[in-house]
Amino acid sequence: FYEVLCEDPTVGQFMLPQVMHAWNGYREATMHGAKSIFDAPPSTNARQEAEAVCQLIEERMSHGKAIEA
Repeated sequence: FYEVLCEDPTVGQFMLPQVMHAWNGYREATMHGAKSIFDAPPSTNARQEAEAVCQLIEERMSHGKAIEA
């Protein structure tokens, strides 16, 4: 499904190359009262993937990479 979204002419340009495979870990952490996935130990897969996604978003924002609609 991710690949289909990346190839879509409308939404593909908004897709990040980093995928959060550990989404279940993130969801479980927040469902069980954790305030944030970033409260998990740094070695947790879900935290590592979330940090990688945040880093990509921060890079796009700080470099002013505009996406034309």
